[in-house]
Amino acid sequence: HGSDLSRVLAVASKAADAPSQLDLILRLRNELEHVGLPVASSQLLRETRRGVEDHLLLVVDFLGVMAWVMIAVGAMGLASTMSLAVLERTREIGVLRAIGARHGAILRIVQIEGLVIALLGWLVSIPLSVPMSTVLADAFGRVMLTTPIRWLPDLRNVLVWLLMVVVISLIACTLPSLRATRI
Repeated sequence: HGSDLSRVLAVASKAADAPSQLDLILRLRNELEHVGLPVASSQLLRETRRGVEDHLLLVVDFLGVMAWVMIAVGAMGLASTMSLAVLERTREIGVLRAIGARHGAILRIVQIEGLVIALLGWLVSIPLSVPMSTVLADAFGRVMLTTPIRWLPDLRNVLVWLLMVVVISLIACTLPSLRATRI
């Protein structure tokens, strides 16, 4: 009021339905134009919110797809590591078979070794994920919103990730462990 530096006008209305809100916007625009205050644009708060949410969801979906790609690459890396381990241990596995090791014992040896490698990777990733998540949340807050985002870690997600690591390890080590039983 009384200043030509104003750029934004926010109006609260009790009108709940969209036609009433649009009618109010049109009447406000006409009245402001009538008194000599040009209006560049007008928008409902829910439209602004939906636009921000759509942008955030797009970025979150992209990060989710990239996470699945990284999981697949990690699983292939573990599978190839275990295949090489089985190849390098052909004599050792042969000796184990010669002294009476059954298929199940050799299968468990390879699966447990792969699981240990995967669990070590999980243990290293947890402390590294905290600063990376903090930086990412801060970047989201600066780029997408005008308010900073408070990032709160959730222990359940750490446990879900642990479960995923175990399952992916068992799947990735299946073929190498089956090869080991054929030696």
